[in-house]
Amino acid sequence: MDFFSVCEPLRGYQGSTFPRFRVRVTGMNLLNCTMRLVLEEKYKPGTSVLVEECFHVQDPDGTDVYQVTLISAVTQHLCGTYNMYFILRDASGFDHKNLVGTLVVLPSPEEDD
Repeated sequence: MDFFSVCEPLRGYQGSTFPRFRVRVTGMNLLNCTMRLVLEEKYKPGTSVLVEECFHVQDPDGTDVYQVTLISAVTQHLCGTYNMYFILRDASGFDHKNLVGTLVVLPSPEEDD
């Protein structure tokens, strides 16, 4: 039995702004909770290469969502395959790593300014 869900693998190009990642959270009170996205190099377990805070919003239907956008200034420093961990920290300070996935960042050519 897995204690986490797996999202669909994602791919994008280095230096591109990726579409917003949205994580719906149900079944718990999110008062004083936070979420962060941590990227780990796939072939170097334990190496965190990026930590981005996610922002809590509510959909018009009242569903709680955390979202984060990786902008081009961030992705220009990435290239390779990463494990993504969406980590919810609850009001008691406990971390919940309930959603994981894979992000592949493909190289793109450098442009002359």
